[in-house]
Amino acid sequence: KEAGLAPLWNSTQLVGSRRVSPAEVRLVTRIPGDVSEKLGIYGDRDIDRIAAALLGVVLASMLSSVAALQFLPGPGLFRFCVVWLLAFMPYIFLTVGLNLPDTLQS
Repeated sequence: KEAGLAPLWNSTQLVGSRRVSPAEVRLVTRIPGDVSEKLGIYGDRDIDRIAAALLGVVLASMLSSVAALQFLPGPGLFRFCVVWLLAFMPYIFLTVGLNLPDTLQS
């Protein structure tokens, strides 16, 4: 390597990550009580509930789309629009969840 020039690649050594205990976080942040609850670190129940709701919306969307395509009377364009709307229900659910999270959590 030439003297005086900074190398472009591999210029730093990356340090591996390590687990941090709640006691260490409490010591560093000086938060009394349960640190993980106050910081919202362990939200496993909320994640499981939201994942189950999303799975339910996806399955209901799939089944209702197939049923609407098979059994809905009318012209093909109308059935296509209904199936298209039903197929995009999971995306609508995610959009509402990102924009209005308090509504879905109640």
